[in-house]
Formats: sequence, structure tokens, C-alpha cells
Amino acid sequence: ADEAAEYFAGNGSDSIFQHILGKKLSPDDTNPLSIDEAGKYRRLLLPLHAFGYNWLQDNAQSAQDLAKYIDDVLNLYRTKKNGDIGHGLAFEEGHEKVILVTHSMGGLVARYASELLDTPYRDKILGIVHGVMPDLGSPTAYKMMKIGEHSFPMGLVLGMSATRLMSVLAQSPAPLQLLPSSKYNHGQPWLRIEKGSADGVTDLLLPQNGDPFNEIYLKEKIWWQMYEPDILDKKQFTIDDNFSAYKNIIRYIVKPFMTKMDSAYHDNTYQFYGAYFDANDSKDSRRSDETLTWKLRDKTSWLWVSDDSRATEAYGDKREYTLLKSSFKWKNTSSRDYEGGAGDGTVPKYAINLQAKGRFKEILEMNVDHQNAYQFPPMKGDGSYGDGDLSPAIKFTLRSLCRILQTDEVKP
Repeated sequence: ADEAAEYFAGNGSDSIFQHILGKKLSPDDTNPLSIDEAGKYRRLLLPLHAFGYNWLQDNAQSAQDLAKYIDDVLNLYRTKKNGDIGHGLAFEEGHEKVILVTHSMGGLVARYASELLDTPYRDKILGIVHGVMPDLGSPTAYKMMKIGEHSFPMGLVLGMSATRLMSVLAQSPAPLQLLPSSKYNHGQPWLRIEKGSADGVTDLLLPQNGDPFNEIYLKEKIWWQMYEPDILDKKQFTIDDNFSAYKNIIRYIVKPFMTKMDSAYHDNTYQFYGAYFDANDSKDSRRSDETLTWKLRDKTSWLWVSDDSRATEAYGDKREYTLLKSSFKWKNTSSRDYEGGAGDGTVPKYAINLQAKGRFKEILEMNVDHQNAYQFPPMKGDGSYGDGDLSPAIKFTLRSLCRILQTDEVKP
């Protein structure tokens, strides 16, 4: 008790550690933080640096940029390099390291930098904390290409219609690197076209053979193809050039990136992900695109006036389709308009590589929202785990930092 009091001394009831020490962070948490594990964190100054990057360029290039940034940051704290000015870092001279805390796509950038550069940077990284990382990709990437981004304020940045958004994303490697990989949903179908088979009656489920590249992303001359190169341009030579450039990105940048990234993780990795689901709340923003459904709609439906819709005569009679998010079972809700499965609103649980969880020091399911994954307030579903008005995700991040520092390399 005296030792615990020492941690809270001077902070009164505001110390974040009183909400973490010895406490579970979720129903599945079996590894509460001990006072001993928090010791080094409490005795160190941890300077914080933020790395920004071009989210449209190849994530492999962003990883190169991150590697250079890591070197620049480490050089700031090498006292011998700086005329013996400064405090240095808590490592032996020449063996300094950083800790990376990532969000979403940033997790892919960090992993590539750590494990896959020509000279991997794992020896300059003490550990990595990942939040809401789309490890195996997400069907949301396909949906955004087809209908735009409808949420506010992201829609203002990305484009609220397919016309505005598709033309940019189709020529941008990083967003395409967020598409479901061949391992998403264990290779099972995640795209359904209602009554879309050749007979015009049977549902078409894709990918059928576990190859989303040839079965979905590179398909052309079908109404549900992911990229419509004529969405803006009408001259045939321009349309052909657009699609050729897109195919080259998919074949020579996106697919190799996904293949290399398969199960490539730093040895000291901690990860939290969103998997909230309330069967009684069909409109919760954390429902996620486990699968997608092109659903036949009545022409009088209010949805028909939206950019979600596609008209097609592919099956003989003219049909109108609307793209809906779905659960992995493609089950209907009573409203038939709100579906979806467990996730964070962008990244579904199926995007988390739980098959590789033995590679992580810790991985924990949370109730987070994707964009606000690192927000401090708890969210619906957190219950007692959000005590002190602190989100379990923030607590997990702090706890992970404490544990990453538990090595003889760190010398306070």
C-alpha cells in the first residue's frame, strides 16, 4: 500500500496509474499491470515525436520515410553528436531505440519499416503498440471506391461520392493496400451480389477461390467491378490508360506489399482492436463491414436517389442495386438497411490476424471507434473498465509502454 501511495503522491486522485495497476482492462484481460512493471516508466522522461506521411503513396515508401525520421530523432538525443549538450536517451551511446505507437494504416507503415526494408529497422525499435490496424485489409476500402465516404468530416477530405473519390484512390497505392487480402475471412467470400449469378437467381459470392485480386480487383467490363475508369473521362484512350495504370498498381505494388507483410511483426508488439457489437443497436457507428452486399432495391426506395446505387441490365431485366454493409453471415435486420458486424466502424474484427496472435506480446479486444481510437473518454460497452473516465485503449497503450520498457537495454 505504501508503494502504491508513492506512485500517486503529488497527483491526488488524478493519477492515471490508480486506474491501471492491478486492474483488468476488459473481460478477456488476464494480465493486469504490476507496480514493478510501472517503475521504469515513472522514472523516465519519454519525449514524444509525431511522424506524418503521405497517406496516398505506397506504404513501403512511407516506411522508408519513417526510417529516416527515426534516424533524425535518435540523432537529436546523441549527446556526443551534439557537443555533449542534452540529456541523451536511456540507452548506451550508439544503441538508442524508439517506441512506435501507431494508428490504423500507420501500423502497416511501422511494420514494413521494422521488418521489411532492405535494412530492417527492428534493431532501432524497442517495441510497437498498434491501435485498430487493418492487418488483413477491410471491405470498407472496396465500398469507399464504389460509393465514396459518407461520414462527416472525413467525407469532406476524401470525397462523399464515387465520382470524387474513386478517381483519386484508384491511382493511389496506400488506400488500395487496405483492401482485403487473400487471407481475409480465411479466404472465404466477403462480397455478395444478390441474385448476381449467371442464372439471374442465385447469389454471387466472391471471391469463390480465395483470390480477390483476379476475382474482384482486376475484373473489368462488369457492373460491380471495383474501378470504373470512365467515371470522369469519356475518351477511350484515356479510359484505357487509366485502367492500365490501375492494374499495374494492383499487380506490382499492392499485391507484393500484402504478400511481404504476411505475419511480419516486430518481436515486441502490443495491439488493441475494436470488436464492439450490440445486437439491439442496429445504428451503432462501430458496426463494421465484415462483408458487403449489393442488394436489389425497389426503384421507389429512398436509397435509390443516393450515390450508393447502380443500375444494371446484366441479367436481362433492368435491376437497381444498393451497396450495404453486412455481417459475415449476411443476415438481415428488421430494418433491412442497417447491418454489419463487430468492429470499430471501419476495421472489422475479421481484419485482425488472430491466427498470428502468438506473435504478439499482448493483443486485446476493445470497444473503440476507429477515428477516435486513442480518445480518453470511455465508450458504450466499457462499463467498469472505463473507470476514471479513461478509455481502456488509453490504459492499454500506457500499460504496453510500461512493459516495453522492461528490458536491461533501458537504463534509467
